[in-house]
Amino acid sequence: LYADRMIDDVLYLRVRIFNKQTARKIKRSLKEYHNAKAIILDLRGNSGGIFNEALQTADLFTDGEIISFTQFKF
Repeated sequence: LYADRMIDDVLYLRVRIFNKQTARKIKRSLKEYHNAKAIILDLRGNSGGIFNEALQTADLFTDGEIISFTQFKF
């Protein structure tokens, strides 16, 4: 469901589903391969999963921007 590897100086991350360990594993990979010059986050074929994990993953690649919001109308 998750794989990482270096291709030259590019970190390649493959995420097939967002489960309760996805953000933690990606964070670990980013620390382990901190010398990477670029990152490919491959989501092809990703079937979705836990929305909060997807948000936490997106947060690893942003600087506090709004990723998602919900608006209720009554």
